[in-house]
Formats: sequence, C-alpha cells, structure tokens
Amino acid sequence: MDKEPNILRTENRKIRLSVLIFVIGNILFLFICVAMVLYGGYCVSKLFSHSYLKGWEKFAVLAGLGGLVLFFQILTQFFETHQIPKDYEEINESNRPDLIAIINGLKSRMGITKNIRVFLTDECTASVFVLPDIQNIFRNPERYLSIGKPLVESLTQAELKAVLSHELAHFSQLSVKETSRAVSIGLFAKSFLSEKINYEAKYGPGNITQTLMILYYYYLDSLCRFIKRHYARLSDELEFEADQMAIRFVKPQTLCDALLHILRMNHIAEIPEQIMMRIKAMGATLPPDMSINKGSAPQAKIKLHLDHRKHIVPWTDFVYSLLLNGKDIGEGHLLKGFNAEVDMPPDVYTFGISTFIDTLDSKPYTFEVEAGYAYHVELDYKYNIFKSKYTVFCSGMTVLKTQSL
Repeated sequence: MDKEPNILRTENRKIRLSVLIFVIGNILFLFICVAMVLYGGYCVSKLFSHSYLKGWEKFAVLAGLGGLVLFFQILTQFFETHQIPKDYEEINESNRPDLIAIINGLKSRMGITKNIRVFLTDECTASVFVLPDIQNIFRNPERYLSIGKPLVESLTQAELKAVLSHELAHFSQLSVKETSRAVSIGLFAKSFLSEKINYEAKYGPGNITQTLMILYYYYLDSLCRFIKRHYARLSDELEFEADQMAIRFVKPQTLCDALLHILRMNHIAEIPEQIMMRIKAMGATLPPDMSINKGSAPQAKIKLHLDHRKHIVPWTDFVYSLLLNGKDIGEGHLLKGFNAEVDMPPDVYTFGISTFIDTLDSKPYTFEVEAGYAYHVELDYKYNIFKSKYTVFCSGMTVLKTQSL
C-alpha cells in the first residue's frame, strides 16, 4: 500500500480527535459557566433574607459574573457567521466566458460534476477556500475557487490550466473537510484570543473573571498548537496528492513552470523546500537559471536557547512562537526550555515572541549577523509583579566563527 494514504489517514484522525476535544471542552466550560451563574444567583437571592453576604458567598457572586461573561463570549463566537469578502468578484459565463470555459472543460475531463462558484481576487495566488464558520465542524461546508487576477493576466494559457487543474483536484479530496474544520477552529480561537477579549479579561468584573478566561485561553491555545502541527502535515500531503491528480491531465513540466512563475510573481527568490519536493515528486525538472540548493547563498547560523525551568515560577508552562523579524521559526516553552536553530541570510534581526496569552510578552532584542558565523542567543524570563506579566528577554549572545563548507 502506498505511504501517502496512510499519512493522510493518520493526520485526519488527529484532527478529528482535536475536533472532539474542542467540542467536549467547550461543553465543559459552558457547564462550568452555567453552574457559576446559578450558584452566584442563589447567593444574591439570599440578600433578601440576610443583611450581608459571607466572604465565600461574595466570591460566588463574582464567579457568577465571570461565568456569565465567558458564557456569552463563547455563544457569540459560536453563532457568528462570515461572508465572502466584498472585494472578491464572482465570475460566470456572462462576465468571464473565457475562464469559465477553461474551468468547465477541466471539470469535464476530471469527472467533477459539482457546481463550483468561482471568484477573482487581487491576490497573486489561486486557492480553494471555505467560509470559516465554527458550524463547519458539524457539516460539510461549501467550497469555493478563487483565482488571482495577476495569474490570469501573466500566466500562459497552459500554465493557467495547470494551476486550475491542481485547484480543481482539491474538490475531489475527502480530506478537505478535515482541513476546513481545522481552519474553523483556528479562526474561532484567534477571534476569542484577540486583544479585545484580553482587555475584557483583564479589566472585567472581578479577578475570578480573569482567571476563568485565562484558563479558557490556555485550553484554546494548547489545542490550536496541536491542530496547527497536524494541519500543516495534512495540508502538505493534500498538495502532493492534488499535484498527482493534476498531472493526469496536464504535463508535469507545465505545472512546475507555473509554480515557479507564481514564485517569481510573489518576489520569492529561493524555492521553498516543500515546492522543491512537490516538483521532484511530479517528475519535472528545474530550469538551469533556478537555484536548486536553498542553502547555496551565504548563511549565518542562529541558535535560540532557554534552559529547562530556570526559575521556580511559573508552575504551569507557557507556550509561544519564536519570531525573527516577525517570521515564526519555532516553538518556545518557559518550563521545558527549548533549542531553536535556523540558518538565515546576513541581515539585522529582531527577536520577539507571538502569543495569545495576556500575561506573557517579550523584550525586543536586535542584532546583526554575518555569513560564516554562528550566533548563540541565550534567553531568560522574569516576572513583573506590577504588570502581572512574564517577560522573555535576551540575557546574552555568543558569536563563533563556523567552518566554511
């Protein structure tokens, strides 16, 4: 049996597991919210027979307010619906008969009978997309095809057909349903973990509100990292599979040329490793003017390190993304520590982190790197009791000369 279906099956199972965890977790949080509201209401009702509330009863009232806030935040996000962006121009046989004729011809050859809504965008790409409604985790959402106007204007007709064949192949993939679930949960979490919600958690009615919301943040953030890891693998495998389906109807070299053309249009100088693997898998060859070895240009080695449990606190781990000039290069942990090593071109870089947790931030650290050197950046963290935040910062850097290859 081929290895690829096994990989797809495994990643699909992991995402289905994460969807189940998401549903059960939200039911539990909603149950906790309702319980807090009911008990808080019961304590308030005792005011009619008592002149004052005891300390723990006042705490229960605050807990009820916190539960009420979180309850409505979750329900609001669950029932939110999205619309197709207004700048997406839907096309049909009346306004773009040329494109629709190409798409219909490819659909006929590929055995696709489903009616597909097609949109033109200003982006320099083509994709299959779904609306990120959280209800998609319970249903099979409608899929749409988007084509960037720059592709229509710049690609040859053969290259355009190759790109469209690849995108139409996605409509035959059952696993796209799992990717839409992953995207829907990710955008739900991103919306919930926004600065607006963080502000309400920080300045809401009582510390118990902040505590309950932060617990929900940790839950969503941990689940999203799990989904992100497996979604990336599933997405890569789906791209490989779509390529193999597409080259049954177009020449592999034409699809390769189209991919390289799109890279140049997006001003990407080096061929990404995943694109390289796709080109090799389809049996195409690179033109002599394209760089095959991504690391052929002079590079500097950057290593970011944080020791395991440098301090007694915190007692629960914080997980975050490590950034160099805004680019995600790995995952960091306060308690477990980490080693993140990347090869980067000579430049000036600024270290930072990305996290949805309101009680964690970083102090930016800027440094310049040169080719042929290794830069070991030692990181640490401290707790600011006045801001109630942990701050990740650079505590030192060592520069070593590396051997030339």
